[in-house]
Amino acid sequence: MKKDLFKILIPVLIILALVIIKSSDKNSFALSANEIHELSLKQEHILSVEDYKNKSRTSKVLLQLVDIRSAADFEAGHLKGAINIPAETLLESAHFKGGNIVTKNILYSESIAKTCKAWTLLAQKGFENVYVLDLPKEFISQSLFDLDSIPSGNEELNYTFQPDTITRLE
Repeated sequence: MKKDLFKILIPVLIILALVIIKSSDKNSFALSANEIHELSLKQEHILSVEDYKNKSRTSKVLLQLVDIRSAADFEAGHLKGAINIPAETLLESAHFKGGNIVTKNILYSESIAKTCKAWTLLAQKGFENVYVLDLPKEFISQSLFDLDSIPSGNEELNYTFQPDTITRLE
């Protein structure tokens, strides 16, 4: 009788232990893939330079620029007031360790794709006050680290459109 009880009890305890371990996983996400996909499609997290300038003038909450490039790139030049947290160490950083934070964090790097990946990870972990700064490529490549040097407004056209006159539809 005791042997039969152990045969049943041991697998039940193993399953229970596995469920407890899985539910306490520190790497689990706060948002599902569908939820993060919906947030991404809205693109409310992407700020143009103009949006950032407006927010910095009107926001009552601290806006913290976070440069997610390597430490060497950060040392070569960065936006005024930015802190450096390389993308690979975002979740281990003391800045993001304590759960959801009150400051609004504006991430930037040399490519918006890399910055959006970092935003996705932080958003999935439950951070709500994280945004992406959409910097023009030439801004980073030329090391122009003054946001006021970026012209506001729409993109200017660098080409003139000329229809193809050689092709004839018959």
